[in-house]
Amino acid sequence: MQVKSIQRNTPIFFYGDKDEQIYYVLKGSVQLFIPKSEKEIWDEVDFNRRLKNASNDQKVLEEKDRFDIVINAIQKMKGSHIDLIKQNDKLKKKYFDENYQVSKIKKIQQVKAKQMFGEISYLLEKPRPYTAIASEECYCVIFEPKIYRRALGEYFSFINCKNIYLNNYFSSMRKETIFHLSISFNQETKLQLGDYLFREGDQGSRIYLLKQGKIEFQKRLASSSSVFHQKRKNLQKLKQKQTQQKKNQKSSFTMQSLTKLIQLDEQDDTQQQQNNQSFKRSNKKKKTFQIQEQEQPSSQDSLTEIHSNKKTYDQLNVSTFGTQDQMQSIKIASMVQFEEFDKNDTQKENLIKQNENLEQNDNADKQDDFKYKDVSLGIIQQGEFFGFEDILISSQNNYSQNVSQNRRTYSAKVISSDAIVFSIERSTFLKMLSQNENRFAKKI
Repeated sequence: MQVKSIQRNTPIFFYGDKDEQIYYVLKGSVQLFIPKSEKEIWDEVDFNRRLKNASNDQKVLEEKDRFDIVINAIQKMKGSHIDLIKQNDKLKKKYFDENYQVSKIKKIQQVKAKQMFGEISYLLEKPRPYTAIASEECYCVIFEPKIYRRALGEYFSFINCKNIYLNNYFSSMRKETIFHLSISFNQETKLQLGDYLFREGDQGSRIYLLKQGKIEFQKRLASSSSVFHQKRKNLQKLKQKQTQQKKNQKSSFTMQSLTKLIQLDEQDDTQQQQNNQSFKRSNKKKKTFQIQEQEQPSSQDSLTEIHSNKKTYDQLNVSTFGTQDQMQSIKIASMVQFEEFDKNDTQKENLIKQNENLEQNDNADKQDDFKYKDVSLGIIQQGEFFGFEDILISSQNNYSQNVSQNRRTYSAKVISSDAIVFSIERSTFLKMLSQNENRFAKKI
């Protein structure tokens, strides 16, 4: 390990070098550059050509004042690193095109004091993925790979663990992208035994990586006993409904029976009146017949008439009101029906009491039953990556347009003595994916 002073505009290393040293900035700043694509170079050449032609156009000159701020900002942005390259002969020869007056590299990051760079090529065992140039005089601590591994071994062993698990989900991505994703899980959460990281139904807004401990995934399901009790309650409600319907039918039949009895009583009264009138007429005729009998002998025709009148009376009585036996049968049937309903009511009351006793006997069992029970879906351990189910990515090159967010479909509970979890916001995660894929695009 050594401290090195680096002058302004001095290249520290170039893109493609196989240097494995790692740098920590104590003072100053360093700019990181990657090569431009061929399309980017020609777009810049075309822009410069249009800008030069526009300066000779009188109409544009008249409108130029409106765009001075924008043009100056663009030129300043371009010139910020072009001037840096031109001032160093080695950089100018390597990264500046004299014919078209454009640079072949573009700035991707500025490393400031208390920041580190150069570790990617060491961790990925690849050549340098960018060029580092001191933008001002700076002092850097240079770590050799062995010392660096010894000093930060635990941290980078965990980084490697994250890389391995992330590769299971993003096997088609570049290793550089995987690495930057792994170091982005920087929010630490410490949990104790029995704590819930999140519960079923919570909004899924974060992605997690387990650093230490064990977490169990749980799903809440209805227990079989609670389902049985619910079905029994539904059956009791159905029986009560049927009982009420029968009671309503009983009330309807009772009204019909009472109406029939009232009609029978009214018919009895009417029949009694008619009988009285017939009896009076019969007595009157009898007296008249006795008087006539005293005056003269009885004739066969008169006797026949009396029997005919009696027969007509009996037929009228039977056809209109029925026989006495029929009337008595109706009354007996009504009484029997009432007795049947009373008997059914007694049976229903006994059935309800039996159900109540059954529920009382099951109270002890019900106290041990839960309406819902947590069922284990699995256990994850150190280095595993989870919480990803609420993010759907269908295109590697367009992360921001293929995302949906749902509620958690399970709970995450700590089952070890303690646990440490790293997490990252969903939006930050997606932004990192997009930026790193663009950052490590194909070089020319």
